[in-house]
Amino acid sequence: MVEELGMISKASTTEQHNKLIEFRQLVYGHGLTRERDAQFELVDALLLSPTIESFPALSQSPAFRRKWSSAYTAIERGRQDPAWLRRYLSQQVPGERVSVFALDPSVWPRPRTHTLPGLRYERSPTQALRGYSIVKGYAYSMLAWIPQRGKSWALPLDTRRIADKQSAVEVGVEQVKTLCQNRPDACLDVIVADGAFGNHHFLGGIKDLSCAVVVRLRRDRVLYGEPGPYQGKGRPRVHGRRFAFKEPQTWGPPAEEMDFADERYGQVRLRCWHNLHAKQDASTPFSAIRAEVHLEREKPPDPIWLGCLGATSGCGSTSAGPSSLLSAFANNACAGPCHTSSKPIAVTAGRGWSTSPTGRFFWPGIWCLTSPCPGRSPRPI
Repeated sequence: MVEELGMISKASTTEQHNKLIEFRQLVYGHGLTRERDAQFELVDALLLSPTIESFPALSQSPAFRRKWSSAYTAIERGRQDPAWLRRYLSQQVPGERVSVFALDPSVWPRPRTHTLPGLRYERSPTQALRGYSIVKGYAYSMLAWIPQRGKSWALPLDTRRIADKQSAVEVGVEQVKTLCQNRPDACLDVIVADGAFGNHHFLGGIKDLSCAVVVRLRRDRVLYGEPGPYQGKGRPRVHGRRFAFKEPQTWGPPAEEMDFADERYGQVRLRCWHNLHAKQDASTPFSAIRAEVHLEREKPPDPIWLGCLGATSGCGSTSAGPSSLLSAFANNACAGPCHTSSKPIAVTAGRGWSTSPTGRFFWPGIWCLTSPCPGRSPRPI
């Protein structure tokens, strides 16, 4: 499986060990800029401890060889280079083939806290009514790499706190822009996101980037086609024909249509319409895909609508068709919210990642140092 992911070659154990050493040395030398030793060992203690009952307990870990006060020094005085870390970590993802990244906001609940600054009320997955509830806590936006379809492994590359006056869409746009800037030679990066990003604010913010984006759209959306040529009288039209998801008579014939069998979704039918746009932003045309799955059942599930933007890569003839985009969107479930644990997000997201020796020990831990801790304002670099 490791070789299939393209993460390491069939090299000897010594070569793999040397690769891990090189990764750790580069992070130590370039990613950490102040109090390197204390931060370095704190990350090791964080990731190698089977359970974390409290922060002071990390100083008792065999991996933390310094005095207990150095753990607090790493948090209070430690500094990093987030731009270098994001660039270096994103470049570890193979760039010679299509890569799928999931963008998902989540919340770290702090319901009993009354004095910490920057708390927000957010939706959080729970067993409560309708599968979610509103909780008070810290909101984060996570961009994670999904290496395999249908697997639970997701490697966070960029996790950022959503500030008081920010929205998840604004932070997500910045994360996608950073990823594209850090991977200019990648074959094709596909960003998948849920319905919170299926709007003109998100699509308009990334329309000029080199990556492809697949987002879920509401089933009651109304889009518009191209306005057509100017007729020579009056103001030029901005919108064309109306395209309402709940009104099949407004759809017209699809530009693409395919039926195929999938091992996970059974009999699938995809229909795609191009050059549609939201009423609020006619300058951002995208494609709408209607996906119907398990058609072999007597009562198939309700269809879903996906919005696709920029599905052609810059590496020859490779492109992402409707079936590939549906598969990419299905992987979004692998990077769902993982902030429900009492442990830091990095530990929950990274535990069990064992396919890459360079990523298992450090990638999640670096997040804990670069992201502001709950109750603290973002630190200057």
